[in-house]
Amino acid sequence: IKRKKSFIHAGVFEAKDGATIISGTGGCGKTSTLFKLLEDSSTKYLAEDFGIIDSDGYCYYNPKPVSIYASDMEYGQSILKDFYNSFTFFEKMLWKIKRGCLRINPMIKARPNVLMGGRISKKSRIHNVLYLIRTNYGGLKVEKIDAVQLAERALDSSMRELKTFNELLLLMAANAP
Repeated sequence: IKRKKSFIHAGVFEAKDGATIISGTGGCGKTSTLFKLLEDSSTKYLAEDFGIIDSDGYCYYNPKPVSIYASDMEYGQSILKDFYNSFTFFEKMLWKIKRGCLRINPMIKARPNVLMGGRISKKSRIHNVLYLIRTNYGGLKVEKIDAVQLAERALDSSMRELKTFNELLLLMAANAP
């Protein structure tokens, strides 16, 4: 906030025309979509989960570790599969037991520069903003929405994800001397 920047709950990558923000609520496919698009070697990583944006229309690199769930790896993204292949035998076995036998969705954290092999952009002008919604509809449906509606949806999904952070800020303010 002091630097006039804000978080947005989104994955962000850079292509030749600039940055694309992929926003939406948790579980809508942002991470899976982001890493599928990052398979193109001409694209660069900026953020996963929380993008950093400013009012001048730029996105910035967020070094926050990437949360990789088993469900993210099941859509064929080679970057995530390559990361899984770097696990030790014990890590792979534990992962398979959690996913297969216990039927849970295990998660592991990865540093973006390691995951992307250094293919990272530090700053990029926003070119596209996508807002994903997961539905029971079997196909893909694309609708254009106006900037106000997009901003409201992105803000609502971001505030939902930032709820715990917001509660900590309010607690600190309430307990300030």
